[in-house]
Amino acid sequence: YIKMFSQEKLAYEKDEIGVYTINGKKLNLSKTEVSRLVTAYDGNIRFLDDNLKELFKYLEKSGLLLNSIIIITADHGESLGEHNIFDHNELYYGILRVPLIIKLPKLGRGINRYPVVSLDIFPTVVELLGYKNDRILRTFQGKSVFGKRRLQEELFSEYDNRHSLIIDNLRLFSNVNGRYEMYDINKDPLELNNLASVEGNEFSFLKLKMNNFPKSSKCKNVNIKSILDEETKSSLKSLGYIQ
Repeated sequence: YIKMFSQEKLAYEKDEIGVYTINGKKLNLSKTEVSRLVTAYDGNIRFLDDNLKELFKYLEKSGLLLNSIIIITADHGESLGEHNIFDHNELYYGILRVPLIIKLPKLGRGINRYPVVSLDIFPTVVELLGYKNDRILRTFQGKSVFGKRRLQEELFSEYDNRHSLIIDNLRLFSNVNGRYEMYDINKDPLELNNLASVEGNEFSFLKLKMNNFPKSSKCKNVNIKSILDEETKSSLKSLGYIQ
C-alpha cells in the first residue's frame, strides 16, 4: 500500500496542471484529478443504468411494460473538461446535447436523426395519448417528435446572457463575453475549430437569425433566494444553480 501510494504521489507531482472552471470558480487541476472526476461521473452513469435495469424488470414482471410509454432524457449534458469546464453552466454542444429515448407500446426499434428539443416532449406525450384539440396544440412551443419535421429546424437555446442557434450542421454561440463562436457540429462535435473567425455568408446568416429570436425577459424584481428555505438554497448552490 505504501509503495502504491508513493508511486501515485510521484505521478501526481509530475502531472501537467490546467486551469478549469467549476461552478464559476477557477481551479488548478492535474491530469490525475481530471481523470478521477471523469471516472466518478462514469460511476454515476453506471449507477443510473443499473437502476433503470431494475425499473424495467419491475415493469415487465408487473405487466406494465407492454402498455407503457417510457421517456428517458436529461435537462442538460455535462462538460467533463472540454473547453476547460467542469460543470453545465455554459452552452457548448456537449452540454446542450442530451439523450432522448422513447419506448412505445407495440412499436419496434428505430432511430430518428432529425433535430428535436426538450420542449417537444410534452406535445409528443399529448399526441401519443390521443389528444386532438388543435386550438390547444397550437399554443405549445414544441411539436411532436413523430410529426412532420424539416431537417433544417432552427434550434434556439439560451442561458443567462449566452445564446445558441443550430441550423442543420452549423451552430452559432454567443458566449458570456458576447463573443461569437461557430462550429460544424457534424464534423467537429467537440467544438475545437471555431469558424467564426472568418465572417462568411453562413456566419452572417446565423447571426441575423439569432438576433431575431425573442430573448427571455429578466425577472429583475424577483429575488428567488428570498422564497427558498436554507436547505433548498444549499442544495441548489452545491449544484451550481445559484451563487
